[in-house]
Amino acid sequence: MRLFCRILLSVPVAIVALLCSNCGSGGSTSTQMRALQASPNEPTTMNVVLNGTTLFSDLALGTPTAYSTVTSGASTLVVEPSNSSTASISQTITLNSGTHYTLITANYAANLTPMLLTDDTSAPSSGDFKIRIANASVEAGSVDVYILPPGSSNPSGGGVTPTVSALGFTSSSAYQSLAAGSYTIIVTPAGFPVVQYINTGSSLNFAAGENRTFVILPTASGSITSLTLNDLN
Repeated sequence: MRLFCRILLSVPVAIVALLCSNCGSGGSTSTQMRALQASPNEPTTMNVVLNGTTLFSDLALGTPTAYSTVTSGASTLVVEPSNSSTASISQTITLNSGTHYTLITANYAANLTPMLLTDDTSAPSSGDFKIRIANASVEAGSVDVYILPPGSSNPSGGGVTPTVSALGFTSSSAYQSLAAGSYTIIVTPAGFPVVQYINTGSSLNFAAGENRTFVILPTASGSITSLTLNDLN
């Protein structure tokens, strides 16, 4: 025992400090990312490359990927056509540890624009769900969005306040907590409720404990559609 103590005391302090700094260091530096292609006139599918490694390949318009684990920190993001190494997007982004992200490539092909959204994966209050709106449709411009429970008046008749007002292209709203149930989502040009780009009817059902992102998307034919992404549950 005395010999062991003498050996331990002879170990340099710096080495002991280094060993101790590694003990119990279980924090993850990874995060999650998924991607969605939203350019209506992109002539080919797209690849997403992060730090020189292809993360997602052959992305088609309106088809989201699943989440994939990436390393947090400063990263070089490149988006390029699947049949070319010429970058449509190339920029440095910062990814925070333990965070989920959605990358949407929006705008026309000549001006492809990244939307990097931070996803909320925290549980909503009991009996509620959370929802946000992302405007990825270059065709739509600025929009008003109505999230209406059953029995609500159609905003085309006037007197209905938008849930989200004047949401610009490439912008997203904050998450809102609502009671679980069926809702109609209506999207109109900002200030013009008579013109309705999207009217989902009462087909959208949201369960308690869910988080969702409702994405306004262009189509290749020039119309406007939507897609709901699962952020939690």
